[in-house]
Amino acid sequence: MTLAPAATPTRKSLPLALWIAPVIVLVLAVFPLPYGCYTFTRIVTCVACIVLAYTAYRPRPGAMIWTTFFVLIAIVFNPLIPIYLKKQTWMYIDGATAAVILAHLLTVRGLRS
Repeated sequence: MTLAPAATPTRKSLPLALWIAPVIVLVLAVFPLPYGCYTFTRIVTCVACIVLAYTAYRPRPGAMIWTTFFVLIAIVFNPLIPIYLKKQTWMYIDGATAAVILAHLLTVRGLRS
């Protein structure tokens, strides 16, 4: 008896929260918060970007761009080996990351979904 391989999740089958949660956390990270909140931001963003990079991977040039963005974001927000920067620098990175994730959401799900 052979088992069928597990189905790879498609981009449209992923929950909407996979895009919305990191965007909300990244926007909130702009405000002065306890350090634990920034660690939480790193975890949420890194995990979401790993999942998005895995599902965005396709051997086509357009898909590889999204995969590259998400892998780079996951590296920057890696909670195990954190990158320490000034708060003002993180504000720009957080805003740019939220914009990339929202752009991917609009690209994958479309404006009507």
